[in-house]
Amino acid sequence: MAKMVTLKELATLKRPEASVLTLSVNLDKLNYQETEQLKLKNALQEIHNLTAVSPEIPGDQIVDQINHLFDQGLPYRGLSIFANLDGDEILYLPRNSVQTVHLSVAGGPDLLSILKETPNKDYYLLQLEQTDFSLYRLEEQQLTTLKLPDSPGNLTTASGQKNAAAA
Repeated sequence: MAKMVTLKELATLKRPEASVLTLSVNLDKLNYQETEQLKLKNALQEIHNLTAVSPEIPGDQIVDQINHLFDQGLPYRGLSIFANLDGDEILYLPRNSVQTVHLSVAGGPDLLSILKETPNKDYYLLQLEQTDFSLYRLEEQQLTTLKLPDSPGNLTTASGQKNAAAA
């Protein structure tokens, strides 16, 4: 039986002894694009081939659980599925931003591919130090320093505290 997890829960799971299979799927595209359906079919075949080399790995059970999950008509735009290759339980994470079918097998869940596809790739970064601060903008993987013309020069001035050394 598949179990839903959050990204936080996924990141705190104990590392399994065996490899973890991560399958990410864009469910919206899967409904109407034949190329996505073919990619999923190929990924499921690859899972079967990976697990066929060892009788201890329940590959057919994993593929059956994944197919059962898709048959449920999930209300999500995307999905990432995680299966320990030494167990029979699979976990899934609802997603908003899966680009295409992606399969990986590694020592743990493929969190990097999930984080790379997050919808908010551009953001502001505020760096606070004891007496100083800086503001940056990350846009299209380029970090630029932002100058604020009306801002105080440091945190001491911004907080309205007088410099103890000057008193």
